[in-house]
Amino acid sequence: MVESRKARMGIIARTLPSGGIQVVLQGFMEHRFMPGKSVALDGFYKYPDETVSAMKAEEFWEFD
Repeated sequence: MVESRKARMGIIARTLPSGGIQVVLQGFMEHRFMPGKSVALDGFYKYPDETVSAMKAEEFWEFD
C-alpha cells in the first residue's frame, strides 16, 4: 500500500544472446481519483564481464 492505494511491483529478467541479462522493474499503482493504474518502469543490462548499462526510454515501450 502507498498512501492507502494498492500497489504492486513486477520484475522481468531475460537472458541475452551475449550471456548477459536484461532486468526490467515495473511498478503499478491505482489512481487516486479515477479508475485505472499508473505504471512506472526502470531497467538495466548486466553483462558477463560484470559491467552494467541503463536501458533507453524507447526500450520500455514493449513493457507498458
